[in-house]
Amino acid sequence: TETVPAAEIHKDISISSLITYLHNAHDYFLNFRLPHIRHKLTEAIVSCPKDVAFVIRRFFDEYAEEVHKHMSYEERTVFPYVRNLLEGKKDPKYNITIFRKRHDQIEMKITELKNLILKYYPGPDSNLLNSVLFDIFATEQDLASHNRVEDYIFVPAILSLEQQQ
Repeated sequence: TETVPAAEIHKDISISSLITYLHNAHDYFLNFRLPHIRHKLTEAIVSCPKDVAFVIRRFFDEYAEEVHKHMSYEERTVFPYVRNLLEGKKDPKYNITIFRKRHDQIEMKITELKNLILKYYPGPDSNLLNSVLFDIFATEQDLASHNRVEDYIFVPAILSLEQQQ
């Protein structure tokens, strides 16, 4: 099959549909995936030493908060900017390059979380913990894919839209 270079994909994409997709992905991560993992993680570490459980839970909560801040910025700032741009209203104080420069890689901290769990809690009866780790691995991949959509499809599409105005 013939593939289209990533640089060309944004020309044929509906930006409003892409925003809907990204918004729904944010909702999925923040309101379903991360709370589900936290619940399973809490169950999985119930029998480990309290100080270790506290550190693991705190680290997870800090990670979830980082993801929340990242996605909230897009919801509050980037998406309204793009919706206005689609209506022909360009904000002279903002552009998608500002987003691109501050688009941090949120998936790095989840790697630290996996390492923390593997290092400090290789306890017996670890099927539930293994299940949590599999969920974390999958979430790490899903977040990386989500960021690639933003970096290689969304940002180029908005750059092109900005150049048209």
